[in-house]
Amino acid sequence: MKKIIPFLFILFSLSVAAQSMDNDKNKTATISLAEFVETVKAKNESIKNVKNINVMVNDLLIEDLNGFMIDPKNVSKLEVLVLEPNGTKQEERKPSIIITTKIK
Repeated sequence: MKKIIPFLFILFSLSVAAQSMDNDKNKTATISLAEFVETVKAKNESIKNVKNINVMVNDLLIEDLNGFMIDPKNVSKLEVLVLEPNGTKQEERKPSIIITTKIK
């Protein structure tokens, strides 16, 4: 009986450690949509210096980018749409970022 108790304690300790590692894997690193848009803008030359931009997530237009949180690992598709205006005024163009996420 004395040999079984330390063995059970070791098994219990290992199961608790494994469970905490699983919980760490399931934690998501969510950031604000404004931060995500800034990283997309930095990587894309066509929208790098644009001040106004439309952002859609799963067919929903998001107006408050700071109030919306997103997990970058959950993004399945990212499209940048830049339509040139009919005139020559560059400030009239308002590009769009269209984000599709995986459904959990």
